[in-house]
Amino acid sequence: MGRVPRPSRSPCCCLLQARMEPPTQDPAIEASQVSDAPPSSFVFATMIKLRLTRFGKKRETSFRLVAMAAEARREGSPLEVLGFYNPRSKETRLDTEGLRRRLEQGAQPTDTVRILLERAGLLKKTQRKASQAKASQAASAKSAPSPDQ
Repeated sequence: MGRVPRPSRSPCCCLLQARMEPPTQDPAIEASQVSDAPPSSFVFATMIKLRLTRFGKKRETSFRLVAMAAEARREGSPLEVLGFYNPRSKETRLDTEGLRRRLEQGAQPTDTVRILLERAGLLKKTQRKASQAKASQAASAKSAPSPDQ
C-alpha cells in the first residue's frame, strides 16, 4: 500500500479561521440596533471545596487542608494549600487569611474541615442534624416519666 497524501489544510484550521474572522455587518442595520457590549460567552464557575488530602507514611498519616474544585479527586492537584492537620498529635496549622478569602468566595468545607475551622474560630459553631437528633432524644428521655414509677 502506498502512502496516502495529506490534505494541505486540516479541517481544524479551517474551523479556527472561520471562528476568528469578525462577523460581517449588514449596512442596512441601523446604529441603534448595534450594541457595544461584548458577545455573550459561557462562563463555567466551578464550586470550590475545602478538603483534606492525605500524605505521609503508612499508618502515620497527615493531611493538608486544600482548596480544590469539587469534581477533583482526593489526590488531585489543589488550587491552593491552606493548612496542615496531623490527627495523631492534633497539630493544626492554618493560613487564616487564605481560608477567610476562600470562604468569602463561597468555598464549601467538608464536615471534617468544618470542625477544624470551628475549633480555630474561623467559623461559628453550628448544630448538625445528628447532634440535634441526639439532643432532642436526650431531652425527651429526661422529661418522660420512667415506666418503673
